[in-house]
Amino acid sequence: LTVLFVFIPVFERLEEENPTVLLYLTDGFCSDKPATPDYPVVWVLTESGTKEPFEFGETLRLRAS
Repeated sequence: LTVLFVFIPVFERLEEENPTVLLYLTDGFCSDKPATPDYPVVWVLTESGTKEPFEFGETLRLRAS
């Protein structure tokens, strides 16, 4: 069973906050594609997360130790 989440509500909420940066911890599996925001985004992916590149931002991958 694969469950896909949506990212857009987080980005919509942050439009009101004017953040300096967004660190988004996720497995990267989603069913939507948010528009590129005006602030930097760092996608922090689980080790078993998606291998697909994001359209914007930097990507880091967590490693199990």
